[in-house]
Amino acid sequence: MNSSEALVTLESQDGLHARPAGILAKRASQFQSKVELIHNGVAKNGKSIMSLMSLGLKGGESILIKAEGEDALQAVEAIKHLFESQFKE
Repeated sequence: MNSSEALVTLESQDGLHARPAGILAKRASQFQSKVELIHNGVAKNGKSIMSLMSLGLKGGESILIKAEGEDALQAVEAIKHLFESQFKE
């Protein structure tokens, strides 16, 4: 099974609130792979808006994107791009 991961930093000072969490969950759901975001040792389902918001990620903090499955690399790259573009679709 393929796996991929990347460390990214949330640039927005607003944190990971409902709008970016929704965009992220929607994008993660487009992939077959299991997608998790890990912050302070806590792993959450990247396909769930509520799980993502419960991470309490604030601006300037880093988070690990981890995916396992056939399209893991593509999933991580797509989510990494969201962070880099500050969630502009």
